[in-house]
Amino acid sequence: MIFKHTTLFIKALFLSMVLYLSACNSTDQAYDLQFYTNEYPPFNYSEEGKLIGLGPDLVYRIAEELDFTPYILVGNWTESYQACLDDEQGVLFSAVLNADRKDLFKWAGPYAEVEWNFYKKVGSSWDIVTLEDAKQVGSIGVLEDNTMHQYLVQQGFSNLVFCEDQEDAVSKLLEGSIDLYPATEIPMKSTLVNLGSSFYHVEKELHLLSELIYFAFNPAVPDEVVADFQEKIDDLKRTGFITSLTETYFNHRNVPDVLMIYTEDYAPLSFRNEQGEISGFGTDLVREILSRRGEFYNIQLTSWSNAYQLASLNRNVCLYTMERTTARENLFQWVGPIGSNTSFFYTRTGSGIELESIEDAKQLAHVGVVENWFSTQTLIEEGFTNLTTVSTPEELVHLLMNNEVDAVVITNITFPAILENLQYAYSDVEENLELMSTDFYISFSKETSTVIVEEWQESLNAIKADGTFQFIHDKWLH
Repeated sequence: MIFKHTTLFIKALFLSMVLYLSACNSTDQAYDLQFYTNEYPPFNYSEEGKLIGLGPDLVYRIAEELDFTPYILVGNWTESYQACLDDEQGVLFSAVLNADRKDLFKWAGPYAEVEWNFYKKVGSSWDIVTLEDAKQVGSIGVLEDNTMHQYLVQQGFSNLVFCEDQEDAVSKLLEGSIDLYPATEIPMKSTLVNLGSSFYHVEKELHLLSELIYFAFNPAVPDEVVADFQEKIDDLKRTGFITSLTETYFNHRNVPDVLMIYTEDYAPLSFRNEQGEISGFGTDLVREILSRRGEFYNIQLTSWSNAYQLASLNRNVCLYTMERTTARENLFQWVGPIGSNTSFFYTRTGSGIELESIEDAKQLAHVGVVENWFSTQTLIEEGFTNLTTVSTPEELVHLLMNNEVDAVVITNITFPAILENLQYAYSDVEENLELMSTDFYISFSKETSTVIVEEWQESLNAIKADGTFQFIHDKWLH
């Protein structure tokens, strides 16, 4: 449908769905806000004439504590998104913070995390292993201006089809009129139930990325109001209120911490061991720092490209381990150094390839790299146009050993363990050409409090001074 982006039209359009919500009797004008949302169970949905879900229940509680009356308008996502942009008193929920949106709004949160996956209908013949595979399908359903639409456009997809809402998209998936649909698990399950179907009628086909959910404020909303919301969200995390809401609506307790810590599967620096625990040199150091500070935060393991994006966009994110390079210097804050390594162009043993210079490497047909790795950023700066980009180092190994690339770029400190985990030997590859030597650190997002970063550095210095650092180093990097 064609939607005219004016506040007057929006209010007329939403009138039949408007919910006047009295959380208190205050007439305080400091929080003269207009909230916008969409039907997206279990985040936000209507039941027996009332809007409920994780987002609305959190709005009601914050409104009660800040003593104001919230007004919520409910429409489809595209309408609500544009309405908030047009309304100087607008607040949008539940909204993902991504690169396209970050500078369009002010943000308070996060209060939830979502995992996006491609879904297909059971019995579909499509076998999707990479994003490139997904670009070959006939059509992928998306909701206009939602985070997956923006992400897939950024990734170069041209086979996208707009759907009216989630129910429309899932209906089209089940009918076979679209081949894939990107969604998160709990809302997908709810939508299938609403359609009289079940989760067993679809299959998860490819994990895309993790993202964090916020309140998005129109830029005209005063900073003090946004800061009050942020303070209340952090308080409600500490008291367990948001965890309780998450249990109620999502049947799990995974709530973004006040400080969120991410790492990648990159043995021996960080990896998931046979017991399912996140382990490794960097992990032991981070846990030792937390222990000395009397803190406990959950550590999440994800792909490097996803973790890097989360740390680039969100406040209060810790990411380890990260090489400190000129390109990254002003993008993050740094605690360390905690180690050094060397990146090489690796080729298969017996391939006959001999690289004498960077210019030689540029002449190869295909060089495998991992998205957002420091070495990848360096090669792009050096003018390489022959890069094949993947999400994980394990994918690099498969490309190299299956002769799909001529060389891969990876560090010597991690490659032996990665090869061993995949049943290869270090002797199966050759260090053909050195690219660069670097130091690696524990990194923090730019908007993290400098006090936190300085205190972590002090803890690391103490760990080095009393010999604990050397013990951890020798355990993993002997």
